[in-house]
Amino acid sequence: MTNLLQIGSRLTMVWAVAHLFPEVTTSWAYTAMAFAWSLTEIVRYGFYTVNLLGVENEVFKFLTFCRYNFFFVLYPLGALSEFILLKAAYDIASTGGVNVVLTNYLLVCLVVWPPGFYVMYTHMIGQRRKVMKAAKQAKGAAAAAAKKD
Repeated sequence: MTNLLQIGSRLTMVWAVAHLFPEVTTSWAYTAMAFAWSLTEIVRYGFYTVNLLGVENEVFKFLTFCRYNFFFVLYPLGALSEFILLKAAYDIASTGGVNVVLTNYLLVCLVVWPPGFYVMYTHMIGQRRKVMKAAKQAKGAAAAAAKKD
């Protein structure tokens, strides 16, 4: 469900908003959205790469920290920026001259965006809780094993 929400929101922002309403891309919100998306993906794919390589060093720990903490700021920044751009596109579309289906789609997106953000954000909080708890337990087990030596 969360993957579908994220993919759907990205496709909507790229094709139904930025591509069809290029005037919204001059907004500060577009820059903020691109920044939030970019930093999120750099951390995410760096984390995935190091994880797939089986590296368990300080880089992995740092990327894990970034992956499960940066979202506290990046998710709200990205979602708010997306919402502002979506609203700007809807305002343009609703003045006429734009397909009524697209206009209604943008309206539905505006209604769905806040609860969708809530689902995504709380999902990530749950993921963070699980990962940070496991990391803390592993650290405790390693410290206990070091004491035995």
